[in-house]
Amino acid sequence: FGLRSRADVNEVVAALARHAGWVVLPDGTTFPSHPQASFHFSPPSPRLVTTHPCHLSSPSE
Repeated sequence: FGLRSRADVNEVVAALARHAGWVVLPDGTTFPSHPQASFHFSPPSPRLVTTHPCHLSSPSE
């Protein structure tokens, strides 16, 4: 990223944002380079959990 070895966290975040395609202004303001872009999040589909009878264990007495 071309950072100095003792870069502060703001410099690191700015470099990562630029690397990800974001715009970073000199005052630190950061925003996506394509403001019209929308981010879609799809939650994972629910899973049906089944237990095979062979995997059931009875309590030890």
